Amino acid sequence: MKNEKVILFIFLIIIFLVPTTPLKANTNLAKSLENKYKNLASWQADFDQVTYVEILKDKIKKKGQISVRRPDKIRIEYKTKPSKIYASNGKKLWIYKEDELTAKQFNKPKKIISKEALSFLSGLKDLTELFDVTLKSKGSKNKLKIKNNRLTKMILTPKNSGSPILKITLGIDKAKLTLNEAVIVNASNNITHFIFKKIAFNKALNDTLFILPKKPKRKIIKQ
Repeated sequence: MKNEKVILFIFLIIIFLVPTTPLKANTNLAKSLENKYKNLASWQADFDQVTYVEILKDKIKKKGQISVRRPDKIRIEYKTKPSKIYASNGKKLWIYKEDELTAKQFNKPKKIISKEALSFLSGLKDLTELFDVTLKSKGSKNKLKIKNNRLTKMILTPKNSGSPILKITLGIDKAKLTLNEAVIVNASNNITHFIFKKIAFNKALNDTLFILPKKPKRKIIKQ
């Protein structure tokens, strides 16, 4: 359960992480990002994910696809086995595997999604209150880093010392105004690096993406 909370927290940060107020570090970039993302109807991308697990001293690689439809529909589908799908229509959240006859259902997503992540869903009004934002790194020693040196790095440090996230680094393409990479360091010192590919905006995403598909004899475990 803890891992599922961290996964959703990370993705919600990435998806909704566009400032609602200009950042002092780079006002023009912040305004441009805000103007682009706040008007999007949907966002979809394939991703490569690499997680450095501190306790194992090893890296775990996965591939998947993320689909978002405003204001609060989200689907994260891991293609790498063991595959898993996270789908939410805003009112319920399901975690399941296509080839299994059981699925977890959360009638109150707040039980699995942290309050910090939920603040992004309410319009990002608390972003500058939750994070200190800079555009310069002080020399990272992380095992995983933004790969594309042409991307502008935006570093986010939670102000809350009890946050499950220690630092987030975003790799932004200033010309296209897209989020291309992200590196997240959590409190256990595990580090996750995302590279987003085939980024598409304002696609017509069907409602069926964001609900649990009907399957005969499937057992739903409600939590």
